Amino acid sequence: MSLELVRGRPRFSWGGARSEPARITIDRDVATGRWYKLTATRHHQVGTLSLEDCTESGEYCKTCEPDDPRCFRKATGEAGTLSFHGNPLHFGGLPSASEFLSQFDQILSDDFVGCVKSLSLDGLERNILGDDVVNRTGVTDTCNQAEGGACGRGDECGSAGVCVPLWNRHQCRCRGGDDGNDGNLSPDCDDSFSPVSLTEDQRVALAPSRRFVRVASLLRTEDEGNLHGEEGGDDPRSTRTLSLSFRTLVPSAR
Repeated sequence: MSLELVRGRPRFSWGGARSEPARITIDRDVATGRWYKLTATRHHQVGTLSLEDCTESGEYCKTCEPDDPRCFRKATGEAGTLSFHGNPLHFGGLPSASEFLSQFDQILSDDFVGCVKSLSLDGLERNILGDDVVNRTGVTDTCNQAEGGACGRGDECGSAGVCVPLWNRHQCRCRGGDDGNDGNLSPDCDDSFSPVSLTEDQRVALAPSRRFVRVASLLRTEDEGNLHGEEGGDDPRSTRTLSLSFRTLVPSAR
């Protein structure tokens, strides 16, 4: 079973090792910074997904009626038994690319960034920071959304870029110029583009982060035929580029 956001849309999927996953998507963007409540259920072959709007504090949510297609979806998949086989329930993302590759025909997102107010399984409230949690790396006991929004000041990127809010931090989409940084995402549009010098026997090695490996694994599965017949080609991340601005007098370089 997988409950995820794909381009801001809630998506619930389930299926066995030998069956085609069943999928439900509610066509509504919930990546708005507001509180929502998602409820996914599976009973034998039938799965449902409901979405509720909540108040600013998140304390109260508007009930979704089962006949309202704007917030409720239902689908029938193949029969199967849900078994964890001793594996943990991952919440907030998967730790490595291997989990994605084992479910390459089902999972489309790699991470969750935001705040969670409550989590319940079979109607029982679970403590996300409880003693039975195997790993809670980077999880804090507060909602750390930037005060006033990550771009609340209005001058985070100066006059050379557009601020992109990411939750508790921001990035800058820098406009083009003599330095060639057209459209690049960067922490800023100034210091991050200051030049560096390389002389003989000097080099830089960049190790891919765990998140980069996870995202690359997801994009590779999309490239291999757009397996789900839905999300795919318009994702800007699916275009790989390598760009650098430089100057040199040495004719041979790598």
